[in-house]
Amino acid sequence: MLGIIRTHIPSPRCKIVSVLKQRIGERLSKLGLNQSELARRAGVSPSFVTDIMTERKKSIRSEPLFRIAAALEVEPSYLTVASRLGRLPRSGPEADMPFDDADLASVPPPVKLLAPFITADQEADWGAYLENDAYLPVFAALVKSENLIVIQQPHARVRRPPQLADVRGSYAVRVPNDDLSPRYLKGELIYAQPERSLIGARWIVAVRTLPAGGRLELQRARGFTEIGIHLAAGERQSSSLVPYTDLIALHRIVLAGDDVAA
Repeated sequence: MLGIIRTHIPSPRCKIVSVLKQRIGERLSKLGLNQSELARRAGVSPSFVTDIMTERKKSIRSEPLFRIAAALEVEPSYLTVASRLGRLPRSGPEADMPFDDADLASVPPPVKLLAPFITADQEADWGAYLENDAYLPVFAALVKSENLIVIQQPHARVRRPPQLADVRGSYAVRVPNDDLSPRYLKGELIYAQPERSLIGARWIVAVRTLPAGGRLELQRARGFTEIGIHLAAGERQSSSLVPYTDLIALHRIVLAGDDVAA
C-alpha cells in the first residue's frame, strides 16, 4: 500500500498546483474523459477532482496522486513537475523529466533513507568474515547480468579503502551488467557510503523493499520530489518515480574500481 505522505505545495517557485491542473486537463482532453470519469477511474470523489482543477486544494497525498496518474496513464512526475525550461511541454520524453540538479537542493529525500541498511545482527554475524571491519561486504547478483542483488548475505569481501575508514555501514557492489556504462563497467566494484548527502548525486544505490528482505539496484538519479525519487537503470534509459515508501535506503556511490574481492 502506498504511504500517506502529504505533498505540500511550495509557492511560488514550483507552482505545482498550476502544473497539476494543466497536466490533468491535457490528459483528460487527450483521453476523451471528463472530470467525473476521472474521479471514478481513480477512486476519488468528484469534488476532490474539482478542488484540484479550481486550485482550491493546496496539498495532495501520495496515494490519490498515484491513483490519478494511473487513471490518466502517466507517471506521477508528469502531473507535478514542471519542465526544466519553465514551460509545460505538450508531449515527448521531456514532459516526464524532473528538474535538473540545480533545482533539486530544496527537495532532499527523507534522512532515514540515508542510514545504513546493514543491521547490528548482520554485523555480528559477518564480524569474523570481515575481520572486524578490515574488509567490506561485497554484494552481487545471484545470476550474471541480472540486475537483482539481494542483501541477506555478502557474496564476497574486499579490503576497506582508506577513504571509507571508520565509515559505518559502507559496502561494495559488483556491477552486474553493462547498463551503467560508460560510467561503471560490468564486473567493476562500486563503493557506497551511507549517511552522506545525495544532493548533486547522479549515481546511487537504491535498496528496494521485498517481502523477504530487500534488493540492491544501481541507479541513475534523475531528481527528487517530496514523495519519491526519479530513478533510471542507465544513462540513456527513461526514469520512473519510485515512492519513498517502497525504499529501505538510498546511498551515494563514492568510489569505483576493479579491485579483486577476497
